[in-house]
Amino acid sequence: MKTSIVQRNRFYAFMRQRGVKAGFIATVCALMMVSAAYAAIVSHKISGEMPDFGAVNLDKRSPDGSYVVFTADRTVDGRRELYSVPTRGGTPIQLNPTMVYGGSVEFFSITPDSQRVVYRADQEEDERFELYSVPINGGTAVKLNSTLVHDGDVIIYQITPDSSGVVYAADQEVSTEDELYSVPISGGTPIKLSEGLADASDVYSIKISPNSQWVVFEANSESPGALELYSVPISGGVPQKLTTAGIYGKPKSLPIASMSFTR
Repeated sequence: MKTSIVQRNRFYAFMRQRGVKAGFIATVCALMMVSAAYAAIVSHKISGEMPDFGAVNLDKRSPDGSYVVFTADRTVDGRRELYSVPTRGGTPIQLNPTMVYGGSVEFFSITPDSQRVVYRADQEEDERFELYSVPINGGTAVKLNSTLVHDGDVIIYQITPDSSGVVYAADQEVSTEDELYSVPISGGTPIKLSEGLADASDVYSIKISPNSQWVVFEANSESPGALELYSVPISGGVPQKLTTAGIYGKPKSLPIASMSFTR
C-alpha cells in the first residue's frame, strides 16, 4: 500500500512538472509566433516607393480582403491619384488615367463584391467633379454620369448592395439643381429618378433598399426650406412622397439615415 501511494505521488509530481514545462514551452512558442506576425505586419509596406513629397491620403480594404485601394500623390505633388494593390503585397496599379492639371481623386468606394472601384474626381476638367468606375485590378475607367452643364458636379453617390449599379445626385441638366440618377456599374445611359419634382429641387441624401430595387431620397421639392422623403424604383418611375414636410427643413418622420427596409 505504501509503495502504491509513493508511486502515485511520484506520478502526480512528474505530471505536474511535465505540465509546467509543456505550458512554458507552449507559451514561448505562442509569443514567438505573435512576435513574428507583428514584425511581418509592421514591415509589410504595400504602397510602393514614394517621392519625398508623396503621402497616402485615404485607404480602404476590399470586402473580400484581397485588395487595398488608396489615394496618394505618388507622381505629382498634391495630385491624389487612385491605386490598388493586393493585400499580400505587390506593385500598386494606378486605376485612374492621366488627369488634368489640378485634378485629384476626391473620394472612392469599393463595390460589395470587391470587383470594381467607384470614384469622384475632377479628372477631365479642374474643379468639375464627375463619377467613374474601374475594375479593382486595373483596366479602363468609365464615366458614369452624362455630360454635365457648365459648373455642374456630381455631389453624392451610393453603390447598390448587389454591386450592379450606382445612384448619384448631380446638377447634370440644370446648374445648381441636384437631381437623382441611376446607372449600371460598368457604365451606360443614366436614368433620371427625380423626374416630376418641382423645378429648383435639390436631392440631399440617398438610401438604397437591401434588394437594390428601390431608392429613398430626401429633397426639397415643394418648399425650398423643407426636406421631404420620396421613394422611386431604381429602374425609373414617378417618385412617391413618403412624408409631410415639417418646419425648419425637417421631415416629420425619421431622417433617412435611420430608415429601415423590409423585403
